[in-house]
Formats: sequence, C-alpha cells, structure tokens
Amino acid sequence: LPDKRTVSRCIESARTALINEFVPKNLGFAHIGRNDIIHQHTSTLAQYLLCENEPNTAIVAIDSTYIYIQKSRNNEFQRKSFNLHKKRSLLKPMLIVSTTGYIIACIGPFLSNYSNNDASIMQNILHRNTDGIRNWLNEDDVIVVDRGFRDCVNAMEDLGLNVVFPPFLNGRKQFTTTAANQSRFVTKVRWVVEAANGRIKQFKFLANTVANSSLPHLEQYLSILCSIINRYRPPIKTSSTQDTVIADQMISLRNQKKNFEAFLQKNNLKKTSTWEMIDHSDILHEFPIMTEDEIINNITLGIYQLKRARSYAEECSTTTDLTAAVNYKIQRCQEFPDIIRVASQSAHIARTIYHPVIRFSSDHILDWWCDCKCGNRFVGCCCHIASVVWFLSYARWQSRTNTMPSGNFINFFTDAGKFLNSSDSDTGTDNDEDEDNQT
Repeated sequence: LPDKRTVSRCIESARTALINEFVPKNLGFAHIGRNDIIHQHTSTLAQYLLCENEPNTAIVAIDSTYIYIQKSRNNEFQRKSFNLHKKRSLLKPMLIVSTTGYIIACIGPFLSNYSNNDASIMQNILHRNTDGIRNWLNEDDVIVVDRGFRDCVNAMEDLGLNVVFPPFLNGRKQFTTTAANQSRFVTKVRWVVEAANGRIKQFKFLANTVANSSLPHLEQYLSILCSIINRYRPPIKTSSTQDTVIADQMISLRNQKKNFEAFLQKNNLKKTSTWEMIDHSDILHEFPIMTEDEIINNITLGIYQLKRARSYAEECSTTTDLTAAVNYKIQRCQEFPDIIRVASQSAHIARTIYHPVIRFSSDHILDWWCDCKCGNRFVGCCCHIASVVWFLSYARWQSRTNTMPSGNFINFFTDAGKFLNSSDSDTGTDNDEDEDNQT
C-alpha cells in the first residue's frame, strides 16, 4: 500500500461493511428475540435459582467495563473521561448479556466521571430507550446487576422488572445468614457478565490504551468485536444435568433454618480460652476424606473457593509443598471435640486474621461458620472454610507433589519491611519486650 491515507481508506471501507452487514445480524436487541434468549441462551441453573424455572421469563446480566484511553488536550473531555476510582482516563461501555454469556447488546461507550456511574448510565439507557431495550424487556423479567446499580433499582422496578443484586452490609461487620445466602445466589449467575467483559479485553486493540485518533469510531469497533464473539466463540456457560442437582441443593439449603453461629455464641465458643492447639495429624482419621468433586458438590457449590483454597493452606503451613510433613496447626474445642478452627491470615489485610470453625463427623462436614463478612453463608462457604476442608479432607492425603511457580516468587525479591522490623526490635529496651510479652 503506497501511504497511510490508503490504509486508512481500506480500514474505513472494511469497518463500514461490517457495521452495515455483519453487526445487525449478530448484536443488538433487534437481532434476537426474547424467546430465543429464553430457550437457547439461558442456563438451567439461572432459571432454577432466579425465576423458579418459569419458562417465559428472560434473565439478563448487566455491567459496564473499562476501555483505557489517552489523555486529551481538551479540558472538558479530559475531566469527564477521567475516572477517580481508577485514576485514569477511560470510557465505559455497558454490556447486556444472557446467562450463558451471549452478548445481547453493547451500549456506549459512556464517559467515566462521577456523574457517569453504573446507575446513572442505566437510567440514561432506560430513559432514552436505547436500542429499544424497554420494548424488548417484559414485566417480571429478571435483571442481574451488582451493588453499583442500587440508585437505579427503583427505575427498573417501576417498569415491572425484578432486579437481583447482592445485599449491603449497612454498617454491620458481617452479613446475616439470609443476606449471605442471597449473595451466593446472585454471584452464581452474575459472573458470566464479568467473563464476557474479559473476552472483549482479549482483543489487543482494547487490552492496551486506545489512541485518541480511534475514539470517533470506538463505538463501532466495540460493536464489531462483540459481534465476532457472538458469532464465533462458544458459550461461556453451558447447561448440564449437574446444574439441576446443584440448584435443588442450593434452594434446599436456603430453606433450612441453620444457625451455627448462635450455637457458638450460646456455648461461648468464640473465646480463645476454649480452644487447644493441636497438629493436623491428631485428627488424621477423624476428619472425613473427600475428593475435590465432592467438596465442590457438597461444600463450596462452585470452583472459585476451591481455587483459592491452596493459597490459604500454603500460608497456614508456611510452605508451598503440602505433600510433605507440614506444620498445619489446628485449634480444637475442649468442650466439643468434633469442632475445630484454624487461624487464617486475610489475603488482603495484614492485620486481619479470620477463624473458620467447622463441626464434623468421620463421614460428613456437619456445620461451618467464619468471622469474615460472608462467614454466615451455608449455601456454599467462604474461601477460609473451603481451604480448611480442602487441606484436611483432600490435600494432605496426596502423595504427588503439585508445586505452584507463584510459591517461589517472593524469594526473588527483597522485603525492606523485614529489615526495618528487625531493626526496631533490636533497638527496643528490655522493659519494652516485657511489656509486649504481657499483651
């Protein structure tokens, strides 16, 4: 090609052809009907959990994603495209997807300042009836969103829509059992929209910072990419016979009146003095043995917690080789020997330690509770509970070493904080040390 102008004209011709011929057949509310979404692009799990298997209810998940852009010379555009949360210039397209990850529509992108939060964007879409969204949705259709949409919930409910989103703490330190279980129902379905956002970022054009010269056509590029995903990529979530089993189990657990925390509170088992330290080998044959599939199907009801389990177990054992003789300390209740707990360091806050508590028999895990935010949940469990169950019932029985490369990353770098802490302790007086030992 002789020059850049010729390249630009070729790209423009290809983009125009795709927008006119390819995109209308693969993206937008006009290209697919509600019945097609309900019968071909709705997961069995979502139908059972969110609409009690009602055959005429559409379920869609909505969320925005970030497209990073260059800084602009134009002051007004720079202000309105600068996101205070990410501390960067970016634009926000809004994705509306089915529960299998099929992209029904991609609206935007929108600006990203404080007045362009998810709730404001959604209100704008509904008010303008963008792409005919209000004509496509029917009363009692289910909209799955995150907490960022709370200010537009009333606007959606006024249209007769059922809005499902995770609950708020509202000043509490921990979710109630009902709220924690409700949150699990939402996250079990909502993750597909996050995965759909991730698929868009797999294209190098959007994975990097978009040049300002491309901004006039960014909406068209997004539409083309979403159309390619719909046309050529497989569903993110496919239905299986196991979905019905898991859904029935989750609904059954939600309807049960369990409150292990009340038992711990009544018997004053949250105090440290009621526990004695033992090694994990002391309950070698008392704790039930399970496979990873059994843990997923009966305890976590999903794979995310199990993926995080190894990280917590390695930190508790201070080693990445969990098949060796590890120093995995357990606290056993003196009054109720079938109840144990394990001190688990928070993955995010250095000064926070959680204490997942588990009641067990030789065959089953009977109850669990943790003092983390989601620790009251028994429709599934938190990562801290999952880690203890995974190590005691599965990992310590494995003979093959399964080390992870990330376990050695910390050895490649210097931690200046260790030197500072050791220097502080060396300069302390004997009186200071005695005072510290008394606390």
